[in-house]
Amino acid sequence: MGTQINHPGEKRINVPAPCGVQDISGLIDAVREIKRQFTMTGPSKNEVTDDDLYRHSSQFRLWSFTKDEFHQRQLDTYARGKEKMERRLQEKGLLGKLEPLTFEQEVKIIKVYASKVEKITELFKMPSQVQGTAISYFRKFYLVYSVMDYHPMNILYTCVFLATKSENHFISIERFCAGLKRTEPATILGLEFLLLQSLSFTLAVQSGLRPLHGFFLDMQSALPDLSSSAIGSLHDRARKILIKGFITDALFLYTPPQVALAALHTADKDLTEKYLLARHQKPVADKLLAIIHDCQPELTNTDLPSSEEAKEIDKKLHYLVNPDKFAKRSHDGDGPQSKKAKTDPDGGHSGSHSAEPSVEPPDSVVPSGAVSVEPSAEPSAEPELRAPNADQPN
Repeated sequence: MGTQINHPGEKRINVPAPCGVQDISGLIDAVREIKRQFTMTGPSKNEVTDDDLYRHSSQFRLWSFTKDEFHQRQLDTYARGKEKMERRLQEKGLLGKLEPLTFEQEVKIIKVYASKVEKITELFKMPSQVQGTAISYFRKFYLVYSVMDYHPMNILYTCVFLATKSENHFISIERFCAGLKRTEPATILGLEFLLLQSLSFTLAVQSGLRPLHGFFLDMQSALPDLSSSAIGSLHDRARKILIKGFITDALFLYTPPQVALAALHTADKDLTEKYLLARHQKPVADKLLAIIHDCQPELTNTDLPSSEEAKEIDKKLHYLVNPDKFAKRSHDGDGPQSKKAKTDPDGGHSGSHSAEPSVEPPDSVVPSGAVSVEPSAEPSAEPELRAPNADQPN
């Protein structure tokens, strides 16, 4: 005869009575039976899940979208940037000779620059959480501003520096700039408040790394027959997929636990589905799998444009944020497509960029007191890095 226990959520769980108080093995079996019945029935209607908590976060309220909403947000941001750029080019008599980026070009160049965060965080031996947070800041900034308003390179550096502080991995601005060629502390600090404004001062970022670790721990309990090395290997492979997917749209469209499950499923389909069925009844597991299947293409959409295409877009963007330079070269018969444009007597090699703030920020999109940074020579979509000086203060 078993004992009935009422869960606070009004579930009834039948507990098999052990043979006797001294029967330890029977007591262990009873505990396992409680756990099995509770797991198979799923969480009660009164239980708060990680997804429930996430839906009360600022990240969900401000930065979570449906696919249509997200696409429209990108289109609206691009349209504002294009309109301002056309007005600026018209004032300088360059409209028709130089055209704004297309929407597709803007999306591609944002993704290219977002992928460069990894090199910066590796240089400074920063943890993956800093990388994820920096990319999140960068992507959010360009849901508010167009790349034609602010060139991505220095925004990228500012995002990484701010992420080191919000993720408690702070380094001094002097040491940070020591690893970035031709970048001054004033440039990064001058853009920091603008970045904070674009984020609506919401600095907490949930990237999916913590839910993934939670699933790793829970799998060891849900799948006791599986070796810890097999679960550890799955976790490591899923973590790589998740980190690589930081540059994608996934975390704007799905909750962090959903993204983490998608990474696990991508790493090992069979093992992940076995885990879901061990933790949930089939209807619930099927519902989760449907979300996972929808998320996977977004999470794994990490392809970048070719190097040649990225350089062409970046060169075009360089002239858009430096129209006077374009006008000078056009007057000299040396347009943006010429071979001679690869070396610039007043700006250096095509890979260089200026750390100096522009004296003419782009129109009314810039809040009062903000600083716009414009490269003085053709950027190459590659951050210019050097080993930080060991003598620099931490």
